[in-house]
Amino acid sequence: MDAKDHQDPDLAITIGELEHSVQGLKTFFSDFLEPTLYTEKQPLDRQEGTPAAQRVLELPELLENVLQYLEIPDILRFQQVNRSACASVDGSPRLQSTLSLRPDPAGSPLRLPFADANLFPQPAGFICSSHGQHARPDTPEGQALVTAHFLSLVGQPLRIGARCRRIKVKSDTGITVGDLYDAMRKIQEEHRLCPHAARIEHGDDGMVSANVKFTALVQLRSDDPMFQFWRDSEAARVQRGQMRLVERSKRVEQNARISAYIAYKRTASADQAPIMTLKDCEEAGIVDEYLSIDRQRQQSRSQSLFHPHFPLNPTPPHHYAATQPQITHANQVTSQHRSLVQQQNSRQGMMQRAILRAAQQQPPPPPPPTVAAMPPATEDEERAESSSR
Repeated sequence: MDAKDHQDPDLAITIGELEHSVQGLKTFFSDFLEPTLYTEKQPLDRQEGTPAAQRVLELPELLENVLQYLEIPDILRFQQVNRSACASVDGSPRLQSTLSLRPDPAGSPLRLPFADANLFPQPAGFICSSHGQHARPDTPEGQALVTAHFLSLVGQPLRIGARCRRIKVKSDTGITVGDLYDAMRKIQEEHRLCPHAARIEHGDDGMVSANVKFTALVQLRSDDPMFQFWRDSEAARVQRGQMRLVERSKRVEQNARISAYIAYKRTASADQAPIMTLKDCEEAGIVDEYLSIDRQRQQSRSQSLFHPHFPLNPTPPHHYAATQPQITHANQVTSQHRSLVQQQNSRQGMMQRAILRAAQQQPPPPPPPTVAAMPPATEDEERAESSSR
């Protein structure tokens, strides 16, 4: 009886919780107990007296729909269960196509179960690196560069089964994975003593472990999911680049405005004038004035590279008070302020102000001590001095 058949809501909730617990126990037994032990405890079909799971596996269409969601290694392991499982996979055209044992129909989407694909266009060229020299083909838009690696640095597989060796690489009459594997083994044996190999390609025994790579170009259809993924990725990459440029421009502009506000505060402090807030300065146009002065200074510096006698610091504008008469604090920023900004940017002006300030604060030197004049000697003192000699 289902929990939905009960009118009492509390009883229905309790039965639902029990059903959830029973389902959890079934999952636990199927994961941690022997398959035969768990299968014997399944309810038997009253009509035929066989487990329901076994009846599902005996239906080819239903079994095919279940196995198509598995990965290729899992399908290959399923074939090793018994002869019936092996025959089920061999007799399914869809599973044979999934295992690449049968070519896909013309116009099918690209599937790469055993290889990597680079969908981004790259120019052709000849690459020289520590791993050797090799040519790279051109990858135009709409084509995928398929790469199959055979790494020897991580150790070769123990064996490659006959079924995997028969997998076709391109078409029903083309080469197989076994052909590529044999060619790879031959290349590796020929380069065991290669004198041009890098240190990382040498083993502890001094033998070279080559990394063999096979590449191929595959033309994609315009509606191929992989090609559509590349288009979306490229559009997203361009959009991210544009957003980064906009954010960078905003940061540069904000830094310039803060720098202009700092220059204004230093000028007002030097003139002992009240300092306005950044918002008031922006409303009064003071920040824009300082930005304009800074742009003129940068332009003058760039021109001075080609004209040595070009004046480095241009004369700042003097029309600020006339253009902003309605702002009460604007009269604090005058042409004298701007000239002080130009002076502060000059190291020589700063040194001169420091010397003058130190001279004003230093106390005057004390006068030299005066020596009192000695009175002339008397006759008795002269007579005593001559007798002592």
